[in-house]
Amino acid sequence: MPSKGNRLHAGVDLGGTKIETVVMGGRKVLGNVRVPTPQTGADDVINAIVASIRGAIDAAKTTTEAIDGIGVGSPGAIEDDGSVGDARNVPGFEGAPVAMGKRLSEAFGVPVEVRRRDGYYFLW
Repeated sequence: MPSKGNRLHAGVDLGGTKIETVVMGGRKVLGNVRVPTPQTGADDVINAIVASIRGAIDAAKTTTEAIDGIGVGSPGAIEDDGSVGDARNVPGFEGAPVAMGKRLSEAFGVPVEVRRRDGYYFLW
């Protein structure tokens, strides 16, 4: 099983209708999950992102401890701290910024980078 230092990362593409998550080792996709975006608010969307990351980790046949970082591509206005607001197509993120980056970092204990999903990419 991979462990810290093997540079496995999770990448999340957040949209108004779906959340697509991959676990990558280098440039290779090791596991992926696609789930519908909940239409019931920010807490449910963040919980679905957490579940999708866990699902991609399971699909990659690895562990949470093997993940060194998480990158999120999101619509809306992205604050330096990873908060997301003004994402009109994501329920619960239409107005004031929501601390998505902080909550994901707390859930997994790794750094999280949130960027606009205009140009989907990985930071690591």
